[in-house]
Amino acid sequence: MPVPSDVSDVVLHYLPVRAKAEHLRVLLHHANCTFEDKIYGFADGAWPAAKEAHTFTFDRLPMLTFTKGGQKFAIPEGVAISNLVSKWAGLAPADDEEAALADAAYSAAGDVVKIELIYNGFIKDKEANDKFLAGAVTHLKHMQELLGTNAFFGTQALCAADFLLFFLCDSMMAYRPELLEDMPELKTWFAKVREFPAVAKYLEVRTDIAAAAW
Repeated sequence: MPVPSDVSDVVLHYLPVRAKAEHLRVLLHHANCTFEDKIYGFADGAWPAAKEAHTFTFDRLPMLTFTKGGQKFAIPEGVAISNLVSKWAGLAPADDEEAALADAAYSAAGDVVKIELIYNGFIKDKEANDKFLAGAVTHLKHMQELLGTNAFFGTQALCAADFLLFFLCDSMMAYRPELLEDMPELKTWFAKVREFPAVAKYLEVRTDIAAAAW
């Protein structure tokens, strides 16, 4: 389904890192959804103040807020946001088994997030990066096994898991370009996702970690 006509004031709330929000930005763009990309910084005290004020459910981000039919909604947790926006974008698998596999892939891809954060500047230590990257390679080989002979993690069509894992790999490849060289199926998958119009456009306009709204 497209973005409901009575949805307005859409805001994606996140931190000045790519991590769990980059794929959500692309999903929102693919859904032709106008949204505000609101960043809560560390240095300026915006994020510490938001936590202190208990601004967000669970005191963590991302969160998607919007108004629908005059009612305000606040959706926490990346998986819930991605499921909703995937429906808006027409990328939610209709088949129950395909949807289950897509959910499994999304959950498994999310396990790379703490590794991906290393490449967003939290740790500037090469030894620490290499250690985490070794774990990522093992995990990515498991992801390749899950992908199997399918074109995408939604089997024949892209789903949120494809976007999430793509951008995690993209960040890690900035540190180690040859990351997928020994994983041919995943390397082919990565190239296909990169050609997807919404992804290609995002990569063209992305200028820094705190990516601007579309």
